[in-house]
Amino acid sequence: MLKKFILIASVALFSLGSQAQYVFDEGDIAINAGFGFLSVDGLLPSINVSAELGLIPTGDIGVISAGGAVEYKYSELLGYNYHQFSIGPRAAWHLKLPFLENSNYDLYAGIGLGLHVYSVYNGIGLDPKIGPYMEAFAGGRMMFDDTFGVFAELGGGSVAAIKAGLTMRL
Repeated sequence: MLKKFILIASVALFSLGSQAQYVFDEGDIAINAGFGFLSVDGLLPSINVSAELGLIPTGDIGVISAGGAVEYKYSELLGYNYHQFSIGPRAAWHLKLPFLENSNYDLYAGIGLGLHVYSVYNGIGLDPKIGPYMEAFAGGRMMFDDTFGVFAELGGGSVAAIKAGLTMRL
């Protein structure tokens, strides 16, 4: 029992030491919450939340994270009311480039897939639909301290093409 405790404590201390060089590393958890812009069905922004866990180190190149995302949007266009909701897993590759070492920036790119649920109300009735979606995105974070910062993502396939907001690292 004591040997297991020492092993776990050693791994935890080693992980903490390796996280000091880059904003996002193996074992880190990050949560993004923000708004999405630039969609084809109205001007109102969407609301999105995503979370990820750094899982697979890729040597000197970076770390791969896995997590999930949820996004909701309500809009009105040409007399129709639209409700859109998407949910699904996603993965990203966080780059460890030389100029990012000991900085407060995190650059990443990834893919996601999941379910896109949308309904249209045309004044007569509600027409719900459900289907798959796949997204590709590139983004970045700028951290103000160890736990709080901002993020921005650009991509396609989800509810909004541009997402931006606050990020929290645990």
